[in-house]
Amino acid sequence: MIRTPSGTIELAPAKVLDALAGVDAPVAEPGTLLLIGRRDLRSKNSWLHNVDRLARGPERAMLYVSPGDAHELGIDDGGTVSVGSAAGRIRVPVRLTDEVPDGVCSLPHGWGHDDDHARLHVAARQPGVNSNTLTDGSVLDPLSGTVQMNAVPVRVEPAPRGS
Repeated sequence: MIRTPSGTIELAPAKVLDALAGVDAPVAEPGTLLLIGRRDLRSKNSWLHNVDRLARGPERAMLYVSPGDAHELGIDDGGTVSVGSAAGRIRVPVRLTDEVPDGVCSLPHGWGHDDDHARLHVAARQPGVNSNTLTDGSVLDPLSGTVQMNAVPVRVEPAPRGS
């Protein structure tokens, strides 16, 4: 027996819906994009990055940017960009794609395998970047109370050559 008022599984309880009503959708401020995460089928977050057979192939830890935003920002497909937030800055290869809308960029989580103590010898061949560098541990998601990992405001610009 399910002990809810309706006797069924309530996927959208009134308390949650009421809380959602007071939350505004994030909007990128001028000059910023909203960073969201992304998953990769061959990596299962990060725990398959050290499996040689699955780690082969092209770079997957790339920032996805829409062609429209890339044009405005002077970013070239396959180039390297600098991504900065209130918490930190990273350099990452960029891929232009219609898979993300204007105003949004996407970077997969679970990368950054260049730590000497990680003992991830296979994964270290394509370490990628740690997206957590861009998240601020003091900024919490209003509904879950956990660190905000999506819709992080970032500035994206072509990375200076040689830096």
